[in-house]
Amino acid sequence: MKSISTNRLETLIAITLILGFCTAAGLDSEEMEEIIESENKTVSDGLILKSELLWRLLAVQTGNDAIIDIDSIKQSKDFQLFDRKEKQWQTDYENITGEFEQIFPLIKSLNAESGLDKEQLMLQYLSLLEKCKSQDLLCYMIVSAIPVTTVLSQFTQLASNFDKYTPAVQLFITSYVVLLNRQELYGKYEYILNASNVEMAYPFNRFIHSMHHKLFWLAKALHAIQQNDKEKLSHYHNLLRISGVGGHIRYLYGMQLCTWLSQYMNIESGELEEELDEEDGDDNK
Repeated sequence: MKSISTNRLETLIAITLILGFCTAAGLDSEEMEEIIESENKTVSDGLILKSELLWRLLAVQTGNDAIIDIDSIKQSKDFQLFDRKEKQWQTDYENITGEFEQIFPLIKSLNAESGLDKEQLMLQYLSLLEKCKSQDLLCYMIVSAIPVTTVLSQFTQLASNFDKYTPAVQLFITSYVVLLNRQELYGKYEYILNASNVEMAYPFNRFIHSMHHKLFWLAKALHAIQQNDKEKLSHYHNLLRISGVGGHIRYLYGMQLCTWLSQYMNIESGELEEELDEEDGDDNK
């Protein structure tokens, strides 16, 4: 394995922290292994990078059908729908930036407030969501700021208000419903999970933009993992490898993906490096 400079390593780590799956997809195996072995990486970064390494190994073991050429993915209907709505997302983001800058200090103070337990913290966030409930992107930025441990432990509180929220928050909740395997709640979310794309899930909403497509792909990818459906997972994860997905949930998704891939290929954690070394050796012949 070739070494890379400290500056290059720090740059790679910084980029990965910001962009996650889409940046990992653009790194070569040696660069990813360097980051994985670095003491500066976080556990979450390692999960994203390990999932990418496993994904590439799956591609080799299955004759490359898991890794679709980027040009082919971009020609798919799903990506074209996403791409057409990218400008609308940028416009919406610019429109709410000022308001988010006003709310951010409150969010920061909530997360730093040691006197609040998780239930109290969730109630504070629900109150904030209620005040901003008509502003879809702003609400998503708020719900994404809730600490993941609070979302997991107080999820019922958040999900109980599903019908009051805008599409972005509903998609966020749907991903957690699947992630937590809350099948008893699926009835309420079937219109999302059964839709062919997010615009079909919200056919009369003209404000659906590219971020909604990414959130929809995440929910569908998680659902494919649960159903052990490699074909659907390949489609939706490859879309996410191009678009990326933000928020804490990307790490939970990375954990789910790593577990599924390891089980599917019957690889234990200690065997991954050996498998990759063998594949690298084959490539160099």
